[in-house]
Amino acid sequence: MRTIGQFRERLRLRKEERDLRQQASRFGISLFDSIRFVPESHWDSVVAARPTLRRRYLAGLENSEPDDIQFRYALCYEGTRPVGAIVVQIVDMSGRALGSRAQSAESAPSGASLTGKVKTVSRAATDRMGARVLICGSAFLSGEHGFAFADDLKAADVFQGLADVLYRIRRADKLFGQVGGVLVKDFFAESDAARHAEELTKFGYRSFAVDPTMVVPIRPEWESFEDYVGSMTKKYRGRVKSVRKKGAKLRSARLSLDEIASSGRRIHELLEAVAQKAKFRIVDHPPKYFYAMKEALGDDFEVTGYFLEDRMVGFTSTFVSGGDLEGHYLGLDYAHNREHAVYQNILLDDVAEGIARRSQQVWLGRTALEIKSSIGAVPRPLSCYIRHRNPIGNRAMRPLFHLVKPSQWTRRNPFGET
Repeated sequence: MRTIGQFRERLRLRKEERDLRQQASRFGISLFDSIRFVPESHWDSVVAARPTLRRRYLAGLENSEPDDIQFRYALCYEGTRPVGAIVVQIVDMSGRALGSRAQSAESAPSGASLTGKVKTVSRAATDRMGARVLICGSAFLSGEHGFAFADDLKAADVFQGLADVLYRIRRADKLFGQVGGVLVKDFFAESDAARHAEELTKFGYRSFAVDPTMVVPIRPEWESFEDYVGSMTKKYRGRVKSVRKKGAKLRSARLSLDEIASSGRRIHELLEAVAQKAKFRIVDHPPKYFYAMKEALGDDFEVTGYFLEDRMVGFTSTFVSGGDLEGHYLGLDYAHNREHAVYQNILLDDVAEGIARRSQQVWLGRTALEIKSSIGAVPRPLSCYIRHRNPIGNRAMRPLFHLVKPSQWTRRNPFGET
């Protein structure tokens, strides 16, 4: 139970936060509707070391022509010096998607029970998020892809500037339709940004954990795929050999830009087969997505097809991000997946590619966590911040955070170390 002194201190802090929300940040702010409109030298000076914030990557996203996404950008200035770059995607989606982990109101226990009431209220709250969600970050990637600021700025100023930009974009975009909620994604638990992101709570945001992304750290002693397999215990070496044996009839080939175009319909079919099994997805990928990304990124983006005779039964996409290799989207023909272990062979090929490129890490995404851990991937925990457009909606969302939790899974260690 709080003492009178604690209660007064809480009131004081809440007043300070309320006053802070009504103040503009100290930065000058410019907003843009396309990366083509952004001053190139200003943007590049801020994001130079961030591959997924570079103009050619963002231009590739725009050129894929998604039907349900609008792109917005902001530059923050200290005087005439550019000190911050922010990427925003406004996605038309159902509020129900944000509650996909929670049982639907229709199938929830009776409203007479406490559990039923909590789930019903949380479902109603996510419905009120509306069809338009403003996302700071990438709807296409997991990780910290939303903003970059100069290193010499104070964290409090950075996050006040971020909150200021997101507020301005939300209000300016009202002419195109009301934005229901604002999502800032994703913060790695051990990153500098995550340590300071609590500043967002002063502006009405709430944090919640999501499934981790899985990463295979490439060891210096792995000079070949055989070295990697040889470092596993006998049990897991046997599993890799079994997967490779099942996939013996698979033929893999990297696709050129023209081949991506001619195979576009099949690639989209295979991608949709995987997407339909997902618990939650923010966006539907436009048919031109892979072509646009290959055109924009060249050798830094690869699409590899997997074939049985001349029939594509799977594909994967990867791109080079700094010194890392990132396994991007993939697609499967589930009629052949079990017999030929298409999915497991794709994962192993991603690791092999990372070793061959002398990458530091291979990123494998945030699905099939246990399978990925069995080939040496370790979890990188992630959290997001979210707020409704108005305080009443924010309060109504509170029950949701008791239900939206990371998946339960068993971590494996193929190298037999404690």
